[in-house]
Amino acid sequence: MPTSLSVRAAAATLLSAGALTAVAAEVTVEVRGIIGSDGAVLVAVYDSPEQWLRKPVRAVRLPAQPGQAVRGSLGDLPPGTYAISAIHDRNGNGKLDANVFGIPTEPYAYSNDASGFMGPARFEQARFSVGAEALALVIDFKGAQ
Repeated sequence: MPTSLSVRAAAATLLSAGALTAVAAEVTVEVRGIIGSDGAVLVAVYDSPEQWLRKPVRAVRLPAQPGQAVRGSLGDLPPGTYAISAIHDRNGNGKLDANVFGIPTEPYAYSNDASGFMGPARFEQARFSVGAEALALVIDFKGAQ
């Protein structure tokens, strides 16, 4: 009898462990509208309005290729709501440069082609959902060219 109970307990543990493991989907991104080959395209993924443009859950660096779209994988993301920001970091300093008035001097873009008024787009404007299926996103640069 104890053996049977142990097998059932082990099976229940395995099943519950599988249930706790969320299905993740691969998310790929294509960034278009690149002018110039200086620097790199930085793509950052955020999972909440509180972390938006502050603390990404995932980030990738893609080589800039003028006149061509650059593509990259953001890896597997668990189901949920996310938003993406992308910049063409022309000088390689790892951030979006701006002039003295705070206006960006490097190209930038957000998922959903979101744009802000007198500032960056909000998380809610750029958000998209990830489910169990692979997802491919296209982002077009705008802003400083």
